Amino acid sequence: MLERRGRILFYYHHFGGLGHGTRIAVICKALKEIDHCDIVVINSGRKQPEPGIQEYATVLDLPFFEAEHGLFSGLKAGEGVDAAFRKRAAILNKIREKFKPDVAVFEHFPFGRGSLAKEISSFIELLKKDDCRIYSSVRDIIDQEVNVQELRRHLKPFDGVLVHSDKQMGFMTGFEQTEELTNKLFFTGRVVSHQKKDLGDREAIRRKFNVADRKWIVISAGGGIDGEKLVQRLIGIKSLLDKKFPSSFLITTGPNIDPAKYAELEQKARAQKDIAMTRFDGDFVRYVNAADLSISMGGYNSVNNALLTGAPTMIFPRTSDGEQKKRAEYFSKYVEPVNEAMSDQELIEKIIACAGKPGSVYPYPMQGAQATARLLDVACDIDSMKIRLDTECNLFCEMCSWKKQTLALPKGTFKGLIQRARVVGVRTISLTGGEPTMLPEIKESLEFIKDNGLKVSLSTNGYLEPDRLKELMSYIDVVDISMDSDDPDLHDKIRGKVGAFEVSMKSIQMLAQAGRPPHINVTIRPDNFKGLHRMVPLFAPYSDSMSFTLVDTTMIKQMIEKRTDRYLFSDEQLTDFYFNEAILILKECARHKIKVRLSPFFDELKGKSAVDILKRLASDKNGYRDRFRTMFHPNGKGCSIPRNYLRVNPSGNLVFCCFQDDSGASWGNVFQQDLCDIVVSDGYFQFTNNAVEGKDPCWMCKKTLKANYGQETTCARSA
Repeated sequence: MLERRGRILFYYHHFGGLGHGTRIAVICKALKEIDHCDIVVINSGRKQPEPGIQEYATVLDLPFFEAEHGLFSGLKAGEGVDAAFRKRAAILNKIREKFKPDVAVFEHFPFGRGSLAKEISSFIELLKKDDCRIYSSVRDIIDQEVNVQELRRHLKPFDGVLVHSDKQMGFMTGFEQTEELTNKLFFTGRVVSHQKKDLGDREAIRRKFNVADRKWIVISAGGGIDGEKLVQRLIGIKSLLDKKFPSSFLITTGPNIDPAKYAELEQKARAQKDIAMTRFDGDFVRYVNAADLSISMGGYNSVNNALLTGAPTMIFPRTSDGEQKKRAEYFSKYVEPVNEAMSDQELIEKIIACAGKPGSVYPYPMQGAQATARLLDVACDIDSMKIRLDTECNLFCEMCSWKKQTLALPKGTFKGLIQRARVVGVRTISLTGGEPTMLPEIKESLEFIKDNGLKVSLSTNGYLEPDRLKELMSYIDVVDISMDSDDPDLHDKIRGKVGAFEVSMKSIQMLAQAGRPPHINVTIRPDNFKGLHRMVPLFAPYSDSMSFTLVDTTMIKQMIEKRTDRYLFSDEQLTDFYFNEAILILKECARHKIKVRLSPFFDELKGKSAVDILKRLASDKNGYRDRFRTMFHPNGKGCSIPRNYLRVNPSGNLVFCCFQDDSGASWGNVFQQDLCDIVVSDGYFQFTNNAVEGKDPCWMCKKTLKANYGQETTCARSA
């Protein structure tokens, strides 16, 4: 497993029930099963031990607010609202400074919790300064009056909205579906407290409650504080029902029900026979699964229990709750919506008709917690996505494997990909080709990326009019230009066009003069490696970083094929480069204060400065010589590249590194799937979390390596 652990923060406030807390508990459990992260949950309301969040996360309780008027209206706090807000702000800032979350999830905001908007928005603003990914987590329906302009403003810092529903249902709202919203939606599937396989033995549960000879009716007043009317009525008709239909009731109420009301209900229940009462019970969904009939209000979790178990279920939507009414109507194929205005006799007849009636099977997988956990896990680590826009180029580099193809990513696919990239946590889009600056719509594409709040890195050969590149500069954060020699003739020969060096050099100089020094990328070949150190002082006035990369997969191919051509190094040439030319490159970079990257290189020297590398090599030159070839062997260690980077080719295929570009490997295709669906898929998840150098499905591990030039070996992890 990877050493780094992501840090995920949840913030929630439930004024009356357990719904939000229950969802967070289930998602935290799914995250812990992945085991890549540390989790802190901020509870903004009363303490809620019932959902069991503390089993999977550190729970921090703020000085709490309660609703002042009714269930959701106004705020009140024992120390006064203003004083509580000040104290809470100090605590939130301390949590941010100490925990430093990679990802923060806000339950229900900005689609509710308007009374907490100032606090939450200020907290988000602080988190964004640390480049924290921000998500909203919402149930299947939001039905309330909102100010659309205010919603747009609050949505702006959010990278995604995680809707715990199925795409088929959509996000049912009482406000206009703005483009700003729809581009950020990810339908995770429904978040359920249990999976079907965990529901237990139905008959064993019925024996436990001794209901073998009667119809067992399980009744939930919901997790909130307002279900007692439903319970009162059902207790009231129990004796009439028993005359026609011998039954046993199990009644569960939420933990926040008023103690006096609970005592009153309990007293009425004792006056009837075969009624048991209990407060919130984590096994309630198992009782629903074993029941002949379940009766509840139309809350998210109550409907989920019915959909998961397939148990016959009657739903009494809360009169004042438009969401519960819509939910009951939408799922009427799977539950029986009931109008509480019906008479007692009608209610009894409905219960008799529904009890024991076979339920309809919900056809969609209820894996919302798993999908949510996987996406948040990806967002903790993902940094950039490279998009190969097309394969057309104005140069003719012989070592390029793309020049034989004619492919281009459609504009519509590109825009959709950019919008979804931010949802999965990507921060930088790297554009390459072919030659991306040749595209007529390149300026529009760059502008679109910036409008979506992402950084832009552009890989180019620099062979274009400097004015054209200057026109694009305001949309680009980093430019990467390929140069392969300080000798213009050799560079032109490698790049396949006379005059390429001169034009590209003008582009580099223009960028430097504009205050945007480019990164210089050098491909190391047998015909150019001698003298590459002379490139450093040549480009030092215009660039502060350079990378030197071995051509294609040269060493691996040589080990496999044992043949010679102009792209393949001999043993002597490789040794000469790494222990003579590379030393000179490092010295020049140290002298000119140039950041340098050599690839491939010894693992323990990657990321170090030129000075530090030189010191290490000088202190143990013979040791590095003795294990020189190990650089080209799969080392059996976990590979972090798939967790940090994505690559999308113009074929639509998603891969992770250059080694997979030509291998035919693909972990999804953006022409056929939404990017969010790809990153939470089993294949993607398994590979990114288990990728090992030298182990399938990386193409290198499918080959037999001829290490030491003739001694045939295989990687032990792939054998």
